[in-house]
Amino acid sequence: AVAPGSHLLPGGAALEAGHVLVDAVQLAGETGTWDEVQFQREFDAPPVFLASLQELANESSSLPQSPSSPWLSVAVDNVSESGANIALERSSVTDGSIDSAETAGWIALDAGQGQFASGAGFINWTAIVSGLSAQPWDDECSPAPGLEIYGIDAVIVGSLRSRTHGGGGWLRLCENGGPGLLVDQDVETNAIRGQGDEAASAWVLSKGFHTRLLELAGKLFSDRFEEDEP
Repeated sequence: AVAPGSHLLPGGAALEAGHVLVDAVQLAGETGTWDEVQFQREFDAPPVFLASLQELANESSSLPQSPSSPWLSVAVDNVSESGANIALERSSVTDGSIDSAETAGWIALDAGQGQFASGAGFINWTAIVSGLSAQPWDDECSPAPGLEIYGIDAVIVGSLRSRTHGGGGWLRLCENGGPGLLVDQDVETNAIRGQGDEAASAWVLSKGFHTRLLELAGKLFSDRFEEDEP
């Protein structure tokens, strides 16, 4: 979880976090609608953009005994320096109905690398946009560039950032000589589970952690100041 608002990470990378009520819907084979997320700041380039549902306002199944109904994820498209399009993604799953808006949480972050302090020690991170894509589930898993950088202890947070193919889908992590990304689009275990590559975003962190960045930044500055005193 990240506190809502606009933040600067140590090293100067910009990060924003927020949440939005979403009632726009995308469904395979239909012309859907989009809601819009507006960033508080103008990023220098289209940022890494991560989004996920925060509640289950329309859920009608008994979880986890039964599959979710309606099956929902978050669709993202047209990520720019100032915002992104966002919708409830139904993919190719038509069970259940959507009668209420859902809350989606999102993070936007400058692409690049950095480090910050945490209760678990220093955390290295890499935020990836350029060249990162997810292949259809039907294709064999292939390692994605940059995801393997911190080894088996890494935490990988990812989202699709395009909806080029009409079937939609949700992002899945796979492993084949290194972590990769796949698009799945149906709860049926058949051969039609993805139509083509989609662009993706990922934030890769060297390990799990908890931290309050502003408090830690102040403490680090204070400690350094005291060390430098005669």
